[in-house]
Amino acid sequence: MEDINVRLVASLVVGVTATAFAVRQLSGDQIQSLFSSRAKERRHIAPSVKAKLALWRKLDLRSLQSLTYLLAAFGPKGYNAPGCSPGCMIASPSRPEDRPGGKDENENYFFQWPRDSALCLREVIRRAILAEQGRTVGVQNENAFELHTIIRDFAKMSIKLQHTANRSGTFQTGGLGEPKFNVDGSSFEADWGRPQNDGPALRAISMLFYANYLLSIDDKEALDYVRSTLYRSSAATSSSLIKDDLDYVARAWQENSYELWEEVSADVKNGGGHFHTLMVQRRALLAGAQFAVRPEIGDAWSAGRYRTAAKAITKHLETFWNPEGKLEREGGPQYEDGPLAIHWDDDRNLGKIPKKLLHKPHVIGTDRALVTLDRLVDVFKIVYPINAKRSPSTGVLCGRYPEDVYDGVQQSIGHPWFLCTHAIAEVLAITAQHFAALPYLPIVVTKETQDFWTKVGNAAAGCQIETNIDVGTFKRGDPIYEQLTAGLWSMSDAYLAVCDEYVGEADMMSEQIERNRGKMRGARELSWSYASFMSAIAARQGHFLGLRS
Repeated sequence: MEDINVRLVASLVVGVTATAFAVRQLSGDQIQSLFSSRAKERRHIAPSVKAKLALWRKLDLRSLQSLTYLLAAFGPKGYNAPGCSPGCMIASPSRPEDRPGGKDENENYFFQWPRDSALCLREVIRRAILAEQGRTVGVQNENAFELHTIIRDFAKMSIKLQHTANRSGTFQTGGLGEPKFNVDGSSFEADWGRPQNDGPALRAISMLFYANYLLSIDDKEALDYVRSTLYRSSAATSSSLIKDDLDYVARAWQENSYELWEEVSADVKNGGGHFHTLMVQRRALLAGAQFAVRPEIGDAWSAGRYRTAAKAITKHLETFWNPEGKLEREGGPQYEDGPLAIHWDDDRNLGKIPKKLLHKPHVIGTDRALVTLDRLVDVFKIVYPINAKRSPSTGVLCGRYPEDVYDGVQQSIGHPWFLCTHAIAEVLAITAQHFAALPYLPIVVTKETQDFWTKVGNAAAGCQIETNIDVGTFKRGDPIYEQLTAGLWSMSDAYLAVCDEYVGEADMMSEQIERNRGKMRGARELSWSYASFMSAIAARQGHFLGLRS
């Protein structure tokens, strides 16, 4: 052993000496050139990586800017919400006396919608938690105290709205389903599509996120606030924001309701309903049931009611699955005529959508969302002329639905929406996070999901030639698995990047993007546009709601 060590040391000495001798034979300029070239090699960044880094920096800054813009919509201090009561969040500053966009800007958005407010507030809650950790959450040094004040003002306003009689009813008779209110909290008395029963469910989801967080910090004041204001399990006559919303959802989920686009009325009792509304109602009830049995709450009886309703919703949701993609199941027979009829006209490029695409088979199970997303991006690629030179793998602008007639001001022809395109990015990011968190889970490509995974594979960084992904099972360590997971991230970024091309000055976002020229239109500075972007970024960063469901 001693001889081996001696020989090893001798070899090292000889090697170092030989290297030193070789270096001494080089001139000073040659030595400088040698080390300089190697440093340049180390500093070299592939163009695709450089582009990604630039995009991420831009998106991260816009995420901070978006919070600042979103807070501008909250009364009474938000600069876009003059005269608004504390806790009110306007959907947009667009109104008759403040309409710089002229004919391309809607004048009817200076109201508060429970739906919009709930979706936007969850982003404020997320940022409040990050601010408490010392993170920078906005471009104006927004702090946790400021954000918690907004959240609690929102809760107080929401309780007022729950108990404000309106055209949908009273607190006891359906008033919680009222879709919009004036900025002082009074009822909106004009005609509208009412009720809209996703609002209470979405508000419950957001406030459950907040309540769970407050209980996690082990603070007496926070516990007292949750028990007295957010969820009072004992006194049925007392105001209790979360519990009142959950109780309403549990008893009203089968009732007639308009959907989130405020256009179609349907009810479960007659075999219909709205998939989005039922999905968020189910989510709220399941999360509420888990919250109710927390030892700090102790409301097992209500938890049982919520689970029973959620189970019934789950069963009904199966009726929405359309594996053959049959058009006659889209909208229902009552909408064959009239303004909501599906007309396959060339004005909307609907006639160019191949029937093969519309009848594309889907797969049952957990892949349903992905194959539905696949169908959506394929359709919107065709529908909007602005997508003509784009690929679904590298990002296309998406809208509400292909036969949309709402142009942001009136009924004529629909356009892409920021929030719809952000939603595609968010779903892809959550899917990527899913595989990152579960390394043992393989990616299973079936005949039905092959088109989707082929898009994802072609979105992978550095993939220059479009290739099909074969049917098969791919585990971590397989090059195809790595290509597909990388593709999920790349494709998610691509849908954020395509929106990036059309944001306004200083990163402002309206409601819609004109389908031909890309000019923003509809409601100005739509709060939901900012919140949807923040939600997509949160998914990319792994900051999820944290509900225990």
